[in-house]
Amino acid sequence: MKKPFLFFYACILSLYGYSQDTITVLTHNVLAFSGHPKEIHHTDSIILQNAIAFYREINPDIIILQECPAIENVKKLADSLHYDFEFFKPRFQGNNQFPYGFPGCIMTRFPIIESYDFLNDREGIPDSIFERHFGMVKLETENGTIQVTGLHLCADFNGKFREGTRLREIDLALTKIITCDTCFLNILAGDFNSKPFSLPYNSILERGYKDTHFDSNYATVPIPNPTVRIDYIFVKSRRQVRFFPIKLELPYYRESDSYLSDHLPLLTKFIVY
Repeated sequence: MKKPFLFFYACILSLYGYSQDTITVLTHNVLAFSGHPKEIHHTDSIILQNAIAFYREINPDIIILQECPAIENVKKLADSLHYDFEFFKPRFQGNNQFPYGFPGCIMTRFPIIESYDFLNDREGIPDSIFERHFGMVKLETENGTIQVTGLHLCADFNGKFREGTRLREIDLALTKIITCDTCFLNILAGDFNSKPFSLPYNSILERGYKDTHFDSNYATVPIPNPTVRIDYIFVKSRRQVRFFPIKLELPYYRESDSYLSDHLPLLTKFIVY
Protein backbone atom coordinates (compact mmCIF):
# COMPACT_ATOMS: atom_id res chain seq x y z
CA MET A 1 0.00 0.00 0.00
CA LYS A 2 1.44 3.36 -0.98
CA LYS A 3 1.23 6.26 1.47
CA PRO A 4 2.51 9.35 -0.39
CA PHE A 5 -0.21 11.47 1.19
CA LEU A 6 1.22 10.91 4.68
CA PHE A 7 4.60 12.46 3.89
CA PHE A 8 3.02 15.45 2.15
CA TYR A 9 0.51 15.95 4.96
CA ALA A 10 3.22 15.78 7.63
CA CYS A 11 5.30 18.36 5.77
CA ILE A 12 2.37 20.78 5.57
CA LEU A 13 1.62 20.47 9.28
CA SER A 14 5.29 20.96 10.11
CA LEU A 15 5.51 24.00 7.84
CA TYR A 16 2.55 25.85 9.34
CA GLY A 17 2.69 24.50 12.90
CA TYR A 18 0.00 22.62 14.79
CA SER A 19 -1.57 24.15 17.89
CA GLN A 20 -4.84 24.23 19.78
CA ASP A 21 -5.85 27.13 17.52
CA THR A 22 -5.63 24.79 14.52
CA ILE A 23 -8.70 22.94 13.23
CA THR A 24 -8.59 20.44 10.37
CA VAL A 25 -11.70 19.60 8.35
CA LEU A 26 -12.04 16.75 5.86
CA THR A 27 -14.88 16.02 3.44
CA HIS A 28 -15.16 12.78 1.48
CA ASN A 29 -17.69 10.90 -0.63
CA VAL A 30 -16.99 7.34 0.53
CA LEU A 31 -19.12 5.34 -1.96
CA ALA A 32 -20.72 3.45 0.96
CA PHE A 33 -17.34 1.83 1.70
CA SER A 34 -17.90 -0.49 -1.25
CA GLY A 35 -14.48 0.24 -2.73
CA HIS A 36 -13.58 1.44 -6.20
CA PRO A 37 -14.00 -0.10 -8.71
CA LYS A 38 -17.38 -0.68 -7.12
CA GLU A 39 -18.27 -3.67 -9.28
CA ILE A 40 -15.71 -5.77 -7.41
CA HIS A 41 -18.35 -6.02 -4.65
CA HIS A 42 -16.09 -5.80 -1.65
CA THR A 43 -17.62 -6.43 1.71
CA ASP A 44 -18.17 -3.39 3.89
CA SER A 45 -15.87 -4.74 6.60
CA ILE A 46 -12.77 -4.85 4.35
CA ILE A 47 -13.14 -1.28 3.12
CA LEU A 48 -14.25 -0.10 6.55
CA GLN A 49 -10.99 -1.27 8.11
CA ASN A 50 -9.07 0.51 5.34
CA ALA A 51 -11.10 3.66 6.02
CA ILE A 52 -10.40 3.52 9.75
CA ALA A 53 -6.64 3.30 9.09
CA PHE A 54 -6.75 6.06 6.46
CA TYR A 55 -8.64 8.61 8.59
CA ARG A 56 -6.67 7.70 11.70
CA GLU A 57 -3.42 8.60 9.92
CA ILE A 58 -4.80 11.97 8.76
CA ASN A 59 -6.43 12.61 12.15
CA PRO A 60 -8.79 15.47 11.20
CA ASP A 61 -10.86 17.24 13.84
CA ILE A 62 -14.05 17.14 11.73
CA ILE A 63 -15.04 14.64 9.04
CA ILE A 64 -18.00 15.25 6.70
CA LEU A 65 -18.99 12.15 4.72
CA GLN A 66 -21.33 11.57 1.79
CA GLU A 67 -22.75 8.29 0.46
CA CYS A 68 -22.32 6.62 3.83
CA PRO A 69 -23.03 2.94 4.44
CA ALA A 70 -25.55 1.74 7.00
CA ILE A 71 -25.51 3.60 10.30
CA GLU A 72 -24.03 0.54 12.05
CA ASN A 73 -20.84 0.84 10.01
CA VAL A 74 -20.73 4.61 10.45
CA LYS A 75 -20.86 4.02 14.20
CA LYS A 76 -18.01 1.49 13.95
CA LEU A 77 -15.91 4.09 12.13
CA ALA A 78 -16.72 6.83 14.64
CA ASP A 79 -16.11 4.56 17.63
CA SER A 80 -12.77 3.40 16.23
CA LEU A 81 -11.68 7.02 15.82
CA HIS A 82 -13.17 8.03 19.19
CA TYR A 83 -15.42 10.60 17.50
CA ASP A 84 -18.93 11.76 18.21
CA PHE A 85 -21.19 11.69 15.13
CA GLU A 86 -24.56 12.59 13.66
CA PHE A 87 -26.11 10.53 10.85
CA PHE A 88 -28.40 12.13 8.26
CA LYS A 89 -30.86 9.86 6.49
CA PRO A 90 -31.55 10.35 2.77
CA ARG A 91 -34.97 10.82 1.24
CA PHE A 92 -34.04 8.28 -1.45
CA GLN A 93 -34.07 4.92 0.33
CA GLY A 94 -31.90 3.03 -2.14
CA ASN A 95 -31.97 0.41 -4.89
CA ASN A 96 -29.74 -2.44 -6.11
CA GLN A 97 -27.04 -0.04 -7.26
CA PHE A 98 -27.18 2.16 -4.13
CA PRO A 99 -28.56 -0.10 -1.39
CA TYR A 100 -28.24 2.53 1.37
CA GLY A 101 -29.49 5.49 -0.66
CA PHE A 102 -27.28 8.55 -0.11
CA PRO A 103 -27.00 9.19 3.63
CA GLY A 104 -24.39 11.46 5.15
CA CYS A 105 -22.76 12.06 8.49
CA ILE A 106 -20.61 14.50 10.38
CA MET A 107 -18.16 13.06 12.89
CA THR A 108 -15.84 14.98 15.16
CA ARG A 109 -13.57 14.89 18.19
CA PHE A 110 -15.45 17.95 19.54
CA PRO A 111 -18.68 17.64 21.55
CA ILE A 112 -21.81 18.01 19.42
CA ILE A 113 -24.09 20.43 21.25
CA GLU A 114 -26.83 20.74 18.63
CA SER A 115 -27.86 18.99 15.42
CA TYR A 116 -30.57 19.38 12.81
CA ASP A 117 -31.61 17.18 9.90
CA PHE A 118 -33.24 19.52 7.39
CA LEU A 119 -34.89 16.63 5.54
CA ASN A 120 -36.77 15.45 8.63
CA ASP A 121 -38.88 18.57 8.26
CA ARG A 122 -39.46 19.06 4.56
CA GLU A 123 -41.62 22.14 4.96
CA GLY A 124 -40.88 24.33 1.96
CA ILE A 125 -38.79 21.60 0.28
CA PRO A 126 -40.45 20.22 -2.89
CA ASP A 127 -40.41 16.44 -3.37
CA SER A 128 -38.52 16.90 -6.64
CA ILE A 129 -35.30 18.01 -4.92
CA PHE A 130 -33.01 16.92 -2.08
CA GLU A 131 -33.18 13.14 -2.47
CA ARG A 132 -29.78 12.79 -0.80
CA HIS A 133 -28.98 14.43 2.57
CA PHE A 134 -28.72 17.84 4.23
CA GLY A 135 -27.80 18.21 7.91
CA MET A 136 -26.12 20.54 10.38
CA VAL A 137 -24.30 20.30 13.72
CA LYS A 138 -22.89 22.81 16.18
CA LEU A 139 -19.66 21.91 17.95
CA GLU A 140 -18.09 23.26 21.12
CA THR A 141 -14.34 23.85 20.93
CA GLU A 142 -11.75 25.66 23.03
CA ASN A 143 -12.07 28.60 20.63
CA GLY A 144 -15.87 28.73 20.74
CA THR A 145 -18.68 27.26 18.65
CA ILE A 146 -18.45 25.97 15.08
CA GLN A 147 -21.44 25.37 12.82
CA VAL A 148 -20.91 22.64 10.23
CA THR A 149 -23.40 21.86 7.45
CA GLY A 150 -22.97 18.82 5.22
CA LEU A 151 -24.97 18.13 2.08
CA HIS A 152 -24.97 16.22 -1.17
CA LEU A 153 -26.50 17.76 -4.29
CA CYS A 154 -28.05 15.69 -7.07
CA ALA A 155 -25.95 14.21 -9.87
CA ASP A 156 -26.46 14.07 -13.63
CA PHE A 157 -28.30 10.87 -14.49
CA ASN A 158 -29.02 8.89 -17.66
CA GLY A 159 -27.47 11.60 -19.77
CA LYS A 160 -29.59 14.34 -18.18
CA PHE A 161 -27.72 17.48 -17.15
CA ARG A 162 -29.25 18.54 -13.82
CA GLU A 163 -27.51 21.83 -13.10
CA GLY A 164 -30.85 23.59 -12.77
CA THR A 165 -31.93 21.15 -10.06
CA ARG A 166 -28.64 21.59 -8.22
CA LEU A 167 -29.08 25.36 -8.35
CA ARG A 168 -32.56 25.02 -6.86
CA GLU A 169 -31.17 22.75 -4.14
CA ILE A 170 -28.31 25.03 -3.13
CA ASP A 171 -30.42 28.20 -3.26
CA LEU A 172 -33.00 26.57 -1.00
CA ALA A 173 -30.26 25.20 1.28
CA LEU A 174 -28.75 28.65 1.66
CA THR A 175 -32.12 30.03 2.76
CA LYS A 176 -32.49 27.20 5.30
CA ILE A 177 -28.99 27.59 6.76
CA ILE A 178 -29.05 30.38 9.29
CA THR A 179 -25.56 31.78 9.69
CA CYS A 180 -24.55 31.40 13.33
CA ASP A 181 -23.42 34.87 14.40
CA THR A 182 -22.03 33.54 17.67
CA CYS A 183 -20.00 30.83 15.90
CA PHE A 184 -16.44 31.67 14.94
CA LEU A 185 -16.65 29.32 11.93
CA ASN A 186 -19.57 28.49 9.65
CA ILE A 187 -18.56 25.58 7.43
CA LEU A 188 -20.50 24.25 4.43
CA ALA A 189 -19.04 21.10 2.86
CA GLY A 190 -19.86 18.06 0.80
CA ASP A 191 -20.28 16.68 -2.69
CA PHE A 192 -21.93 19.40 -4.78
CA ASN A 193 -21.69 17.57 -8.13
CA SER A 194 -20.82 20.97 -9.62
CA LYS A 195 -17.63 22.34 -11.10
CA PRO A 196 -15.97 25.57 -9.96
CA PHE A 197 -17.69 28.67 -11.41
CA SER A 198 -20.87 26.75 -12.20
CA LEU A 199 -24.18 28.36 -11.23
CA PRO A 200 -24.48 26.49 -7.88
CA TYR A 201 -20.86 27.28 -7.02
CA ASN A 202 -21.25 30.98 -7.82
CA SER A 203 -24.44 31.15 -5.79
CA ILE A 204 -22.53 29.97 -2.70
CA LEU A 205 -19.78 32.57 -3.17
CA GLU A 206 -22.40 35.28 -3.63
CA ARG A 207 -23.71 34.45 -0.13
CA GLY A 208 -20.36 35.33 1.41
CA TYR A 209 -18.74 31.89 1.62
CA LYS A 210 -15.11 31.34 0.66
CA ASP A 211 -13.89 28.27 -1.19
CA THR A 212 -10.99 27.02 0.93
CA HIS A 213 -9.47 25.19 -2.05
CA PHE A 214 -9.94 28.05 -4.51
CA ASP A 215 -6.24 28.62 -5.13
CA SER A 216 -5.37 24.95 -5.31
CA ASN A 217 -8.37 23.80 -7.34
CA TYR A 218 -7.49 20.16 -6.65
CA ALA A 219 -9.45 17.74 -8.79
CA THR A 220 -11.42 15.10 -6.86
CA VAL A 221 -12.96 12.82 -9.52
CA PRO A 222 -12.66 10.34 -11.11
CA ILE A 223 -10.21 8.10 -9.27
CA PRO A 224 -7.46 7.14 -10.04
CA ASN A 225 -6.77 10.13 -12.30
CA PRO A 226 -9.07 12.97 -11.24
CA THR A 227 -9.63 15.80 -13.69
CA VAL A 228 -12.42 17.89 -12.12
CA ARG A 229 -13.43 19.05 -8.66
CA ILE A 230 -17.01 18.63 -7.45
CA ASP A 231 -16.27 18.44 -3.69
CA TYR A 232 -15.84 21.54 -1.52
CA ILE A 233 -15.21 23.00 1.91
CA PHE A 234 -16.65 26.52 2.12
CA VAL A 235 -16.34 28.82 5.12
CA LYS A 236 -17.68 32.03 6.61
CA SER A 237 -15.93 33.43 9.66
CA ARG A 238 -16.53 36.31 12.05
CA ARG A 239 -12.94 36.06 13.33
CA GLN A 240 -9.61 36.29 11.59
CA VAL A 241 -8.97 32.85 10.14
CA ARG A 242 -6.34 31.62 7.73
CA PHE A 243 -6.95 28.41 5.85
CA PHE A 244 -4.67 26.13 3.92
CA PRO A 245 -5.81 23.46 1.44
CA ILE A 246 -3.98 20.17 1.84
CA LYS A 247 -3.84 17.70 -1.01
CA LEU A 248 -4.35 14.04 -0.21
CA GLU A 249 -4.03 10.88 -2.26
CA LEU A 250 -6.01 7.71 -1.85
CA PRO A 251 -3.92 4.62 -1.25
CA TYR A 252 -4.35 1.65 -3.55
CA TYR A 253 -5.03 -1.56 -1.62
CA ARG A 254 -3.47 -4.54 -3.36
CA GLU A 255 -5.23 -7.07 -1.14
CA SER A 256 -8.63 -5.90 -2.41
CA ASP A 257 -7.45 -4.51 -5.76
CA SER A 258 -9.29 -1.26 -5.07
CA TYR A 259 -9.23 2.30 -3.85
CA LEU A 260 -11.22 3.47 -0.85
CA SER A 261 -13.66 5.45 -3.02
CA ASP A 262 -14.17 7.00 -6.44
CA HIS A 263 -13.58 10.48 -4.92
CA LEU A 264 -10.47 12.06 -3.46
CA PRO A 265 -11.07 13.61 -0.05
CA LEU A 266 -10.49 17.30 0.56
CA LEU A 267 -8.71 18.54 3.66
CA THR A 268 -8.50 22.12 4.94
CA LYS A 269 -6.43 23.36 7.85
CA PHE A 270 -7.84 26.42 9.65
CA ILE A 271 -5.70 28.60 11.90
CA VAL A 272 -7.81 30.77 14.19
CA TYR A 273 -6.58 34.03 15.70
